[in-house]
Amino acid sequence: MILSNKRGVELSMNVIIIAILAILVLVILAVFFTGGITNLFNRIKTLYGGQLADVNSKIASCHAVCQTYTTTKSDTFKQQYCEKGTPVDIDGDGAVTGNEKEVTCSNPALNIQCIDITC
Repeated sequence: MILSNKRGVELSMNVIIIAILAILVLVILAVFFTGGITNLFNRIKTLYGGQLADVNSKIASCHAVCQTYTTTKSDTFKQQYCEKGTPVDIDGDGAVTGNEKEVTCSNPALNIQCIDITC
């Protein structure tokens, strides 16, 4: 006699799914309470452009935008040069304070000269 009752199989699949979810929640809690969540957030921020830039990388980025504007004359690159601010540690103290929070390429502290762009 063959039984077609599959309740045992369904129960074991439910238990497996609940166990996986429970382990996932425990891992997330462990990361949170050990302080690893800040490292995780910092890594995510660096992937999406929210990282703290040093002066040299900001200057290189501004030169690239200037050169691209010179060849294309696109207003998008002019706006990016004049208006898009990013946090830059200008004084090198490891913290962004005051006027370092939104540094544009036209900021005199960077000492960048782009002849084709006037902001």
